[in-house]
Amino acid sequence: MQRYAIDHGVPETDTLVEDRSVNTNQNMQFSAQVIQQDGGSKQSKKIFVTNNYHTLRAGILAHKQKMAAYGLGAPTPFYFLPNAIIREYLALFVMHKWFHTVMFGLMFALSVALGIVTLITQGH
Repeated sequence: MQRYAIDHGVPETDTLVEDRSVNTNQNMQFSAQVIQQDGGSKQSKKIFVTNNYHTLRAGILAHKQKMAAYGLGAPTPFYFLPNAIIREYLALFVMHKWFHTVMFGLMFALSVALGIVTLITQGH
C-alpha cells in the first residue's frame, strides 16, 4: 500500500509502514505505536485506507486504540460484496456480543409478553 500511495503522488516521507499485525485490531494498535515512535502526536492527522465495506469496523477499532483517524474506503468488486458484508456484520456482532445478546433477550421477552397479552385479551 505504501508503494501504491507513493506511485500516486504521496511523498514517501509522509508514509509509515506497520508490518507486524495479523488482524485489524493489531494493525491499529501497532500503527499507533509506529506513529508515536515517528514523533507523531494526538494532534497529528491520521488516515487509514481499507476496503469500503471494512471502514466502519476499522474506524471503531481505531477509536478503541484512542487513535483519531479518518477512514478511506477503497472500492470492492461487486461479486465480493455479499460475502464481505456478511463477514463484517458477523465481526461487528462478535465485537459487541453482550449488547446483541441483551437486545435479542429483550426482543424475545417482549415478544413472549405481547403473545401472552394477545392470548389473554382474545380469550375474553
